[in-house]
Amino acid sequence: MKNKFISFLLASAMVVSMVVPVQAADTFKDVPRTHWAYSAVEEMADRLTRDVQAILTASRRRLDFLKERPVLKRPLERIQRTQMYLEEKERLLLRETLRKLEKNNMRLAAAGARLEAVSPFSVMQRGYAMAMDEKGSPVTSVLSAKEGQALQVRMKDGILETTVTGKKVFGGGEKETDI
Repeated sequence: MKNKFISFLLASAMVVSMVVPVQAADTFKDVPRTHWAYSAVEEMADRLTRDVQAILTASRRRLDFLKERPVLKRPLERIQRTQMYLEEKERLLLRETLRKLEKNNMRLAAAGARLEAVSPFSVMQRGYAMAMDEKGSPVTSVLSAKEGQALQVRMKDGILETTVTGKKVFGGGEKETDI
């Protein structure tokens, strides 16, 4: 925009510099008044003068129009408005980001609490243990353990290395609470 404006001003200055000599020359020294082409040259000079004056008038109107534009009258005003708009958007973005972070933190804490409740380690805190074979796989049934098999019994504060010396399978009317 700035380059167009400067180009426009330079072109206007060139046109003005051409008009002044044309208007000042009443007679043409190269063409005598009695020459047959004098009237055509004079008509062309008049037409050139009118055209240049029309261009200058249009240029003045355009300059007046541009001069009245708010951007040119108060160039910093638009920059300040844009800056205020961006600052407001930045503030809203920060507020929304913090709100979403807080919401996600609450959801994460709730999920962590649910996970903690079903964790085998939480169950061990209440006195239960987990038996694992030599590969580290859980032994979930007495039927899957063999006599003489080495097992690791994981408890809340450590691991017991043990060997199966016998097993008792619940059957009939026996219940787990009878142990």
